[in-house]
Amino acid sequence: MTVLRATLSVLCIGVIVYGILDVLTNVENNKCYMTYMFQMPEYIRVPLGKKISKEFPRYGLYLYGEGQYADQIKNFKLSGIPVLFIPGNAGSYKQVRSLGSVALRKSEDERKPFHFNYFSVDLNEGGMIARALFTLPDFDQQLVNTIITQATPHQGPVIALDRHMSQFYDNVNGYWRKHSNTALKHVTVISTGGGYRDKLVRHAFTSLKGIVDPELSVSTSTMSVPNAWVSTDHLCAVWCKQMVMTTKRAMFDIIDPNTHQVIEDTGYRMAVFRHHFLSHSGPKQYDNSWTEEIVLDPKVEWSVKEEKLWEFARSKVIHLKLQEIKDMTHIVLIVPKTDLKIYMKE
Repeated sequence: MTVLRATLSVLCIGVIVYGILDVLTNVENNKCYMTYMFQMPEYIRVPLGKKISKEFPRYGLYLYGEGQYADQIKNFKLSGIPVLFIPGNAGSYKQVRSLGSVALRKSEDERKPFHFNYFSVDLNEGGMIARALFTLPDFDQQLVNTIITQATPHQGPVIALDRHMSQFYDNVNGYWRKHSNTALKHVTVISTGGGYRDKLVRHAFTSLKGIVDPELSVSTSTMSVPNAWVSTDHLCAVWCKQMVMTTKRAMFDIIDPNTHQVIEDTGYRMAVFRHHFLSHSGPKQYDNSWTEEIVLDPKVEWSVKEEKLWEFARSKVIHLKLQEIKDMTHIVLIVPKTDLKIYMKE
């Protein structure tokens, strides 16, 4: 009996050890590409005034720049769209480099009529701070209309070390649940989790379900993002090129070409974010030109072709005409009588 118990104990310990090793080692290789820059980065400290600097000596605000662009903005005469980067817990304000550098290169290479001014703040905190700002009574909520978080535990603290941390999450999430469709209905929130490789923040914690209205939010995993399809650990979440490019394309697409500011229409912004983070089939840029419903003639006889290869034939072509519809956003090809064969192959 003693031998049996000892054998079972050894077996159980072996299974536990194997499980721990499997969790720690059985992960795919990091498939994220690096983001590179071509000029030296500069983090220009923004003067906040003596009162704030004295009250918060450990905190700082920085303006990102590189090369000639850095020289141009040192006088703080800025004309770009402001973006505030808040690093995660124990993170560095210098982690803004990837997003800031890619944004600068994209605006210059594509000769955009607008650009982004990237600010980075050092608060020794994380993405929850961005949503917590809205709970402050003296914070102007109209200043922010878009929040993008990476590997942020929205549902609750990964480890509730004390009741103050739990209370903080309850207060912030409770406020968003109550005001998401009222005072905060102008704010769109995007959250991406890193998937299997992120050992610090599980994907379930990054979900916005039950916190922000689904019509105003997107929750997804980097493994499911089109043109990314990678799992990111908690450190590479900010520099993974696939995700950086996706994020920047989305941010460029939500800029109004007339005002050169973020589009106020939340429905449009959400359509852009869903395109880039959830469901696009290939186009790198969001296109909303085909928004009208196409009405099919109910008198036309339709047949379903299930074969992989089939042939369509009609009588001789008399004339071919292009008809412009409405504001030239739709063009219909009209073929009255055709001697046309169409071959379709999967």
